[in-house]
Amino acid sequence: MSARPSGRIVEGSSVDRDLSLDADACVIGSGAGGAVVARALAEAGMKIVVLEEGPYVSSREFVSDEGESRLRLYRDGGFRGNADGSLVLLEGRCVGGSTVVGLGTAIPAPGEVLDHWARSSGVADLAPAGLADRFARIAREISVAPVPDTMINPNNALLRRGAARLRLSSDVLARAVRGCAGCGRCAEGCPTDAKRSMLVSYVPKALRAGATLYADARADAVLFSGGAVRGVRAAILERATRRRKCSLDVRAPVIVVAAGAIESPSLLLRSHVPDRSGLLGKKLRVNPSVPVIGTFDSPIRGYRGIPQSVWSAQFADLRAGKGGYTIEGGFAGPATFGSTLPGYGVAHKRILSRYNRMALVSVVLQDRSAGEVRVGRGATVEIRYEPRKEDRAKLLEGVRRAALLLFRAGAHEVFAGPRTNAILADEMDLVHLDRPEFRRIALRMTATRPQGTCRMGADPSRSVIDPRGEFHGIKGLFVADASVFPGPLGVPPQMTVMALAARAAEAIAASAGARRSPA
Repeated sequence: MSARPSGRIVEGSSVDRDLSLDADACVIGSGAGGAVVARALAEAGMKIVVLEEGPYVSSREFVSDEGESRLRLYRDGGFRGNADGSLVLLEGRCVGGSTVVGLGTAIPAPGEVLDHWARSSGVADLAPAGLADRFARIAREISVAPVPDTMINPNNALLRRGAARLRLSSDVLARAVRGCAGCGRCAEGCPTDAKRSMLVSYVPKALRAGATLYADARADAVLFSGGAVRGVRAAILERATRRRKCSLDVRAPVIVVAAGAIESPSLLLRSHVPDRSGLLGKKLRVNPSVPVIGTFDSPIRGYRGIPQSVWSAQFADLRAGKGGYTIEGGFAGPATFGSTLPGYGVAHKRILSRYNRMALVSVVLQDRSAGEVRVGRGATVEIRYEPRKEDRAKLLEGVRRAALLLFRAGAHEVFAGPRTNAILADEMDLVHLDRPEFRRIALRMTATRPQGTCRMGADPSRSVIDPRGEFHGIKGLFVADASVFPGPLGVPPQMTVMALAARAAEAIAASAGARRSPA
């Protein structure tokens, strides 16, 4: 085993020549999967190199400006979309990945989902009993606890009020935070380090254990021969232009791809890794959402306080693949908010002037439709995703119910989703949402939870990854992110990604003969 280096972050700006490195394992990505694996393997005594395409941005550098934050912390400035432009995918691209820009909501995989996964994939220890201890350790590590009632802001309180008046169930959500002051800037990066993102939790521990992390380092190809991985060909990028600056080659007998459910399959497809199942990049689920906005008489100022603390899961069938939807609290800055509201020019400005009195809830679909990630000309990533008829009907049902919920909470006007131009003055106007012309409108959806494109399973003809997290037929190639989910999850994925990543790290350390098992 190679001598372990002192851990550090190497930014692209400090690299001015081509590099060639040796490691026991190279981890691609530093989000919920990559950071967990890097820490576990480094603590097990292995020499670890982490490649992160995005920049290293410390909490001192986070800003409240939406535009600047999107450009610095999100992939494609927050404008990555599917082929027809109906879906926008919000993904973090920075050290810490999407955990840096997520809302901090932390929910373990429901038992019904894990039971379904275990049965359908043939991986018995995916059942609840096999992951319970991991979820408990992760919850302690990142300080997961329900949001206190005193910190539920008016936007989320209106969701709870509307649900109660409709006799719908609602629940307070748990979050991974420590000492949260409720500044409301979760999506721009937590400026106080209260949110226990990978940036402030697992990445520092990986570095202290000796891992070296290269920021601004894009993995271009996984190298393999003779049925085993040999290394990674990467590029150091210029921070401002994202253009190639220098080459970076890493030789390692273990490669862990943890770049997310879009980038991981696209990297493996570009690398021409042989996939016996034909499922690499397929079975994409995203949990698409549509915002529904209500205007109230009194100020709400939903941008103050914790953005997401309440949801209603009454209409979500969390048995994997069974569909349904949740209605979730959330909020956004004025620029993002404005993009969801109807109108142009003076009319749009007039609507947006009510921003302080607006509340927002999101209808999040537990999609049964499956999309695909492809690699197009010039190695560009293509995302093919369109909800099937039954999913679209469920999403529109959720929009209608969310609009009614806001009216019952006291709204005197409701905007029923982007692009619909549906402005409802009262409950009587809900009939407009049932008309055929409304149901044919091309919805504009947002998603933050892509998954399933490198699915795990015991049968190589029906899965991409084996029960240990290793690519079927390629020794030393592991995947550790939401792409390995054997089916739809239905809740925010961070804790499940972390649990499966820890499981994969344990298998890697054992097979590598590390001096001690990872915690």
